[in-house]
This record gives sequence, C-alpha cells and structure tokens, in this order.
Amino acid sequence: MSFYWGLCIVLISLNMLVSSGIILFFYYRKLTQLEGCLEGIHSVEWNRTVCGDGLLGRQIRFSNIITIVLMPTLHFKRGEIPKDADKRIPVRLRRQMKAAAAYVAVTGLAMVALYFFGPDRSVS
Repeated sequence: MSFYWGLCIVLISLNMLVSSGIILFFYYRKLTQLEGCLEGIHSVEWNRTVCGDGLLGRQIRFSNIITIVLMPTLHFKRGEIPKDADKRIPVRLRRQMKAAAAYVAVTGLAMVALYFFGPDRSVS
C-alpha cells in the first residue's frame, strides 16, 4: 500500500470520528431544543413518547427532525406538518443541521469511493 492510500484511510477515519462527534452533539445537546421548536407536530410528539431517551431512540427522533428540516415540502404535501413548520427552528440551528448532514453525506461517499476505487487488495 502506498503512502497516498494510507493517508486517504487516515483522513477518512478522522472524518468518521468527526461525523460521529457532530451527530452525538446533536443527539445530546440540541435534540430537546429542536423538539421544543416543533411542539405540536404529531410525529415529533409520538417519537418523543415512544422511542425513549436511549441512543437508538435519540437517533430515531433526530432523524425525524432532520427530514422535516431537509424536506419540509414533502412532509407538508403528505399532511404531516403545517406549512412553514420548519421555520420555527432558528435559522442558525437549521444551517448547522444542514451542514452536518452534508458533511456526513460527503464522508459516506468518500468511504464508498475508497472502497470501490481504492488499492487492489488481491495483489500481493
């Protein structure tokens, strides 16, 4: 394995750690604030009562909120949220969520690219 591929692996590993840290930050620091902003939306209330406070429950609750922020028109057309419900969340927090989602998506794409276009492991 060349130095280049080793460096790519180190950078992607660091990105995975940073991505995990960002997601955990939202799970444990911002989730209650986000749910408070979306008070009265049925899916948010249902997820809060049913899913619980464990890691998996927080992941489900945050995933619901992130889809509301990233795809508000779809949720509105399906009748799940009132019009402009995503605007209840402060602009700065919405931008942080969108940036975090983009960062995690780019890291995931980089891992897939490294897997398919990385060094051939069958050659010794």
